[in-house]
Amino acid sequence: MRRGQKWPRFFYLKTSGCCEPQIVASNDLATLNAALGTEYGSKEEAAEAMQADKTGSALAIFESETEIVMPEYIQDVFSE
Repeated sequence: MRRGQKWPRFFYLKTSGCCEPQIVASNDLATLNAALGTEYGSKEEAAEAMQADKTGSALAIFESETEIVMPEYIQDVFSE
């Protein structure tokens, strides 16, 4: 995120401290649907569903062959 830019509205869900909204913000909807095996109609819907089923979403992403972009703070953990 560049200085002065604002995160999309779905980023500010009630539990925005979680990584789900950040993963959604880092990827397009088609990629998220492919990785999750879903057909969400919006990024907001995807973020809400991912927060409602954290384990299932994480497992789907882990098992998926679809390449997704992880938020920078997660990339930093693996690059050190």
